[in-house]
Amino acid sequence: MSGCVFMLLFMLTSCVSKPPLYEWNSYNKATYSYAKTTNDKSRAAMKKMYEQLIQNPNGTRNVVAPGIYADYAFLLLQEGNKNEALAAFNKEMNYYPESALYLLTIVKEIQQ
Repeated sequence: MSGCVFMLLFMLTSCVSKPPLYEWNSYNKATYSYAKTTNDKSRAAMKKMYEQLIQNPNGTRNVVAPGIYADYAFLLLQEGNKNEALAAFNKEMNYYPESALYLLTIVKEIQQ
Protein backbone atom coordinates (compact mmCIF):
# COMPACT_ATOMS: atom_id res chain seq x y z
CA MET A 1 0.00 0.00 0.00
CA SER A 2 2.74 2.46 0.93
CA GLY A 3 4.43 1.73 -2.39
CA CYS A 4 1.31 2.81 -4.26
CA VAL A 5 1.05 6.02 -2.24
CA PHE A 6 4.72 6.79 -2.89
CA MET A 7 4.32 6.10 -6.61
CA LEU A 8 1.22 8.32 -6.79
CA LEU A 9 2.99 11.18 -4.99
CA PHE A 10 6.03 10.78 -7.24
CA MET A 11 3.90 10.95 -10.38
CA LEU A 12 2.01 14.02 -9.19
CA THR A 13 5.10 15.96 -8.17
CA SER A 14 7.06 15.05 -11.29
CA CYS A 15 4.31 16.46 -13.51
CA VAL A 16 4.47 19.91 -11.97
CA SER A 17 5.93 22.35 -14.45
CA LYS A 18 8.86 24.41 -13.34
CA PRO A 19 9.03 28.12 -14.08
CA PRO A 20 11.53 29.04 -16.80
CA LEU A 21 15.02 30.27 -15.91
CA TYR A 22 14.69 33.21 -18.30
CA GLU A 23 11.91 35.27 -19.79
CA TRP A 24 11.82 35.20 -23.60
CA ASN A 25 8.50 37.03 -24.25
CA SER A 26 8.04 37.32 -28.01
CA TYR A 27 11.67 36.54 -28.89
CA ASN A 28 10.89 33.67 -31.28
CA LYS A 29 8.19 35.56 -33.15
CA ALA A 30 10.24 38.75 -33.44
CA THR A 31 13.41 37.00 -34.63
CA TYR A 32 11.44 34.98 -37.17
CA SER A 33 9.75 38.12 -38.53
CA TYR A 34 13.05 39.97 -38.64
CA ALA A 35 14.84 37.13 -40.44
CA LYS A 36 11.98 36.68 -42.90
CA THR A 37 11.61 40.36 -43.75
CA THR A 38 14.43 42.64 -42.66
CA ASN A 39 13.19 46.19 -42.94
CA ASP A 40 12.76 49.25 -40.73
CA LYS A 41 9.50 47.97 -39.26
CA SER A 42 10.84 44.52 -38.30
CA ARG A 43 14.09 46.09 -37.01
CA ALA A 44 12.09 48.47 -34.78
CA ALA A 45 10.00 45.57 -33.47
CA MET A 46 13.14 43.58 -32.79
CA LYS A 47 14.77 46.48 -30.96
CA LYS A 48 11.66 47.03 -28.86
CA MET A 49 11.55 43.34 -27.96
CA TYR A 50 15.23 43.38 -26.87
CA GLU A 51 14.66 46.49 -24.78
CA GLN A 52 11.67 44.86 -23.06
CA LEU A 53 13.69 41.72 -22.27
CA ILE A 54 16.54 43.84 -20.89
CA GLN A 55 14.32 46.14 -18.81
CA ASN A 56 12.16 43.34 -17.38
CA PRO A 57 14.31 40.24 -16.92
CA ASN A 58 11.84 37.80 -15.39
CA GLY A 59 12.21 34.09 -14.90
CA THR A 60 13.59 32.31 -11.88
CA ARG A 61 17.10 33.76 -12.35
CA ASN A 62 15.73 37.29 -12.81
CA VAL A 63 18.54 38.20 -15.23
CA VAL A 64 18.64 38.80 -18.97
CA ALA A 65 18.79 35.53 -20.90
CA PRO A 66 22.12 34.47 -22.46
CA GLY A 67 22.84 36.07 -25.80
CA ILE A 68 20.24 38.85 -25.55
CA TYR A 69 22.75 41.63 -24.88
CA ALA A 70 24.99 40.33 -27.68
CA ASP A 71 22.11 40.14 -30.18
CA TYR A 72 20.99 43.61 -29.13
CA ALA A 73 24.55 44.87 -29.65
CA PHE A 74 24.60 43.56 -33.22
CA LEU A 75 21.31 45.35 -33.90
CA LEU A 76 22.75 48.56 -32.45
CA LEU A 77 25.80 48.19 -34.70
CA GLN A 78 23.53 47.91 -37.73
CA GLU A 79 21.99 51.22 -36.68
CA GLY A 80 25.43 52.80 -36.29
CA ASN A 81 25.30 53.04 -32.48
CA LYS A 82 28.85 51.86 -31.85
CA ASN A 83 29.20 53.05 -28.23
CA GLU A 84 25.87 51.57 -27.15
CA ALA A 85 26.77 48.31 -28.92
CA LEU A 86 30.09 48.11 -27.07
CA ALA A 87 28.26 48.68 -23.77
CA ALA A 88 25.82 45.88 -24.59
CA PHE A 89 28.67 43.51 -25.51
CA ASN A 90 30.33 44.33 -22.18
CA LYS A 91 27.11 43.59 -20.29
CA GLU A 92 26.84 40.23 -22.06
CA MET A 93 30.41 39.39 -21.01
CA ASN A 94 29.72 40.52 -17.42
CA TYR A 95 26.64 38.31 -17.08
CA TYR A 96 28.06 35.41 -19.10
CA PRO A 97 31.89 35.42 -18.89
CA GLU A 98 32.07 32.31 -21.08
CA SER A 99 31.01 34.52 -24.01
CA ALA A 100 34.11 36.72 -23.65
CA LEU A 101 36.31 34.43 -25.73
CA TYR A 102 34.09 35.06 -28.74
CA LEU A 103 32.91 38.60 -28.02
CA LEU A 104 36.31 40.12 -27.22
CA THR A 105 37.37 39.45 -30.80
CA ILE A 106 34.33 41.35 -32.07
CA VAL A 107 34.82 44.18 -29.57
CA LYS A 108 38.47 44.61 -30.61
CA GLU A 109 37.43 44.73 -34.25
CA ILE A 110 34.83 47.43 -33.52
CA GLN A 111 37.30 49.51 -31.52
CA GLN A 112 39.81 49.66 -34.38
